[in-house]
Amino acid sequence: MKPLLTFVLGWLATGFEALVGSIEGNAGGRRGLSLGAIAGGALGELAAVHLARRLSWLPSTDTPGALIGGRSPLSASRSEQSEAP
Repeated sequence: MKPLLTFVLGWLATGFEALVGSIEGNAGGRRGLSLGAIAGGALGELAAVHLARRLSWLPSTDTPGALIGGRSPLSASRSEQSEAP
């Protein structure tokens, strides 16, 4: 297991996909921008976990935890807002 490389891969993949998603969603206005970034980040997380498993950086038994843990920052950052995106 390579935790630092897995962390960096997840960070870069979710950031890049969130950027791409927000660019794609920008046509839908402010709400589309937010939804595109959230959807892109989620896809980036899935891609990062899949790639980390293929490279043997992440054991297959840790996959559910990696998928759930990747969504935690989104939940924590959105908890103080009164409306959903």
